[in-house]
Amino acid sequence: MVPNPSSLTPLFAIVARPVGEHIIKKVKSKINPSEIEQAIKAGLLAADQEDSQFPYEKHLFYNFTVDGLNGVKAFFGKYFEIEAVQKELAKPFNNEGTINIEYLTKEFEKIALNFSEVKPVEDRIQPWLNTFTKGYTKNLSSYLKLQVNKEKYFKQLSQCYDNINFAGIAVSGEDEVKDLQKIFVMPDVSEIESNQTTFTKDFKLTIDGVEQKLSSWEREKLDSQLVKSNSPFIAKKLLTETSNKKAILLGTPGSGKSTLVSYFAVMLAQGKAEELGLDNQVDWLPIVIEVRDVEKNLNLKIIDYIHQYAEKNLQLKELPKDFFEHWLNQHQALIMFDGIDEVADEGKRYKVVEQLQLFLNQYPGNIALATSRPSGYKRDFFSSGEFPHYQLEPFDDKKIEQFIDNWYDSRVFDPEEANLRKDSLRKAVQDNSRIKILAKNPLLLTMITLIHRYQAYLPKERHKLYDKAVETLLNSWDDKKAISRHKELKYLDLLDLRRLLESLAREIHSRNINTGAEAGTQIAKDDLLEWLTKYI
Repeated sequence: MVPNPSSLTPLFAIVARPVGEHIIKKVKSKINPSEIEQAIKAGLLAADQEDSQFPYEKHLFYNFTVDGLNGVKAFFGKYFEIEAVQKELAKPFNNEGTINIEYLTKEFEKIALNFSEVKPVEDRIQPWLNTFTKGYTKNLSSYLKLQVNKEKYFKQLSQCYDNINFAGIAVSGEDEVKDLQKIFVMPDVSEIESNQTTFTKDFKLTIDGVEQKLSSWEREKLDSQLVKSNSPFIAKKLLTETSNKKAILLGTPGSGKSTLVSYFAVMLAQGKAEELGLDNQVDWLPIVIEVRDVEKNLNLKIIDYIHQYAEKNLQLKELPKDFFEHWLNQHQALIMFDGIDEVADEGKRYKVVEQLQLFLNQYPGNIALATSRPSGYKRDFFSSGEFPHYQLEPFDDKKIEQFIDNWYDSRVFDPEEANLRKDSLRKAVQDNSRIKILAKNPLLLTMITLIHRYQAYLPKERHKLYDKAVETLLNSWDDKKAISRHKELKYLDLLDLRRLLESLAREIHSRNINTGAEAGTQIAKDDLLEWLTKYI
């Protein structure tokens, strides 16, 4: 029976999936099964197209019975079930040389001899398999190139985010490099709902029929008021149990937002997706975007910025042009926007957020997480319906204990000495309620453990511990945000900034003691600017 020349093309598309499932079992490295399926399909279609250029009687499957299409499907099922054939087709993935066409031909002929439904044209078998193999390997070559470059990307990403740099922390041994995953403690988060109060663009609020204008402080306070809507849960579930695969994570300074982002990136780069609750069979690619750098490159699209960041910051100058797009289009990227609040200018912050939203709309279907301090976040940045909002919880006693254990287990290799130091630090934290309050903040807990590590004790006078903390934060935050190098403040050194902050703290505390304002930490933006102007 003579087939319709186009009848095999859709059949090959159906055959490709089970064939790919056979081959994936022989591949030694982790690879996306859909890529093998696409390669098989490309090879089969290439061979079929070549077949169509010959007279019907020269087509590979010219001779078959009435149930021929099913026969062809069954034929390929038998052929690709042969383990040795699977190993040959897996060679490109395993760096084991080229595929042996003669061997594939020999196995093909063996199946044909014992298969009554289909009788392939004998002199077309090897040319057909040769064309199939070329189409198959050509399709794979670009993917394999992506995989090679992914390994380079992962290596650089791990070096960048798996090491905790304690530069600026005022203790001996500050330059020692720490491995993030060895001391990391997964925090808890709670879902939150923003205050539902609404106001107009000129910041006027209607109360009991009377329109009142809000001060900048009142507006910021309304913006940052958060209401928990459920009980805390472990933060890694943000990647698997959020609606639309998107989430906004808010947290106070030092609560661990950037550290969590780094941990997620490192786990995926090291092939440990299952530790985050993700499918380890999926070929994940983490993409970390530090939002303050996006502000400096507003003329670039986000995808172009990512390529530029990889080239300049990760020293990856030869990534394929479609490197990030490949994973983004496959919906296998974890996109993390870290530090929306670090865009100081509010007008630019809106422009940056608009860029981030355009990027997510361009590449939908990926997991996306954005972080910010509450005070730097506006309710209209992202829709709560599309982006559930969450808040990082302080460490509880159990997490403080776990951090202390992780810290000394990874820093002190004599178990007896490590246990002694753990007990000493636990006692110091438990016996001082003020220090225990500080320890609930991961950054402050890290400083406490650093001071204890290199001084073998914590200062009994609380002000000495505070002094170390202030010195640390001032140095490390200035290094990150370049406060003292800002052109308008270039004449202020770190000592000047410390004196300025001391006076400001006293001013805010005094004002709020007299007015009864909450926590003694609030000041209106306009009042702050007026005070700073007079002081400087």
